[in-house]
Amino acid sequence: MRKLFFGFFFLSIILFGFFFPSSISAANLWTTPSSGSFSKGSTIKVNIGVNTSEAVNAVQANLNYPADKLLFTSVSTAGSALTIIAEKGGGGGVVRIAGGTPTPGFSGSKFIAAVYFTALADSGSAGVSFAGDSAIFKDSDNQNVYSGGSGASFTFSSQAAAPQETVTTPEAGAPQEEISTAPVISEVKVTDVTKKSVTITWNTDVKASSVVEWGLTDSYGVTNSDEELVTEHKIELASELLLPGVDYRFRVISRDAKENETVGDGSSFRTSGYEITIGVLDKAGKPVKGGRGYGDGNAPNLRGKNCQIKALDSNFSSLYLRGLGSDTYNRPRILLEED
Repeated sequence: MRKLFFGFFFLSIILFGFFFPSSISAANLWTTPSSGSFSKGSTIKVNIGVNTSEAVNAVQANLNYPADKLLFTSVSTAGSALTIIAEKGGGGGVVRIAGGTPTPGFSGSKFIAAVYFTALADSGSAGVSFAGDSAIFKDSDNQNVYSGGSGASFTFSSQAAAPQETVTTPEAGAPQEEISTAPVISEVKVTDVTKKSVTITWNTDVKASSVVEWGLTDSYGVTNSDEELVTEHKIELASELLLPGVDYRFRVISRDAKENETVGDGSSFRTSGYEITIGVLDKAGKPVKGGRGYGDGNAPNLRGKNCQIKALDSNFSSLYLRGLGSDTYNRPRILLEED
């Protein structure tokens, strides 16, 4: 009896350890809505998200879809948990979205992107599924913990014939048909510039979301956003990716409650540079007064030039160099003039 008991106990440990491992790391991708019926020519918005119990810092979400029934139109990462967007695009039956978030990353159920399709079919169905090369990486050790994803399935119906356009004069007092237009962006400004932060503001004629895409080139790559619908927009860029004394490109984007989106023109800003002090001493080690300083430098804003550094007063013992980038290499040259 004792042998039978211990045999059963040992077998239970083996089975428990096999079916319930001591450490389970898994994360998955999801879509919403998971189903729906659409008419030919209508827009289908598919939200993509990640669900994880442990902190992750990078996601590769790849979708497959039937190109004969769905036309890919765009991807929006406004409001995404990914603050750095490395890839977003699609076509030919594949959508690829990739990006990351600096440590400590994020956990829980988070929104990643919204994918927009146009229905091409007037009957049948189409499935949207995650490709096998999708991935989710843990923040602690960069382990890929992707365990799968839940896709979506849509059905199609024929579109009602659109009425022919006619030109009529509306009766006095008759309600006018509302015309849906995209937000108008104006007054884009760069304010509060520091070495590691900058604020972007702009206005729209209707309430809309606030998105700023920015980076070193017109490919941008980093997104900051606020989904609250407002007419006066303000986004602060404060990131370790911002370096002192560097030029950045940016553009603003606003989307209203009816999904009408406007992308602003590309523009640029430059972060504040470092300030350094050079003490001017004579051979005896005493501060020198009444000199002029010149800097021969190849800082980004001074490259190939000789820059005169102006004294703060007539009797100075230090020179100040302002607006220097993190890659500045400067050779100061001191010229002393006697009264």
